[in-house]
Amino acid sequence: MHDEDSKKGLWVKNPQNKEWKSFGDKRLFESDDKETVRLLGLAQQQSVTEIWDAHHHQPGYQIPEPSAYGAWQYAPIVDSAFSDKNFPPMFLRDGDGVQLRSDNQHWWFPKEASDKTYGKPATFVLDASLQSVKSATADTLI
Repeated sequence: MHDEDSKKGLWVKNPQNKEWKSFGDKRLFESDDKETVRLLGLAQQQSVTEIWDAHHHQPGYQIPEPSAYGAWQYAPIVDSAFSDKNFPPMFLRDGDGVQLRSDNQHWWFPKEASDKTYGKPATFVLDASLQSVKSATADTLI
């Protein structure tokens, strides 16, 4: 999923209602991802300003709660990635189980959307040390 999202990008929206296509870390400095880099810079500057203000606060200054940090205004809202503009997720929660997307063989081709059908239960085996997860349906993945 990580490589797929990185290559194709995801349409996301932030709390300021700004919508853009964001790509993963491998593509951060490519021309397609200029808006992500711009918003990242604004979020970083907001954080630096808040740290400066907290360090040099005047009497009565209230340090904001983490949920009120200004940088969050520039960050994508996680649920916005579920937009119909994006390809369907590789895994889909189905009650207590998880379904695997049917078309997972050729995700790297530049398609706007992959097969939106699900059906194979995606079962996982967690090893005893909880250090790794192995997919019981790994043969369907690359």
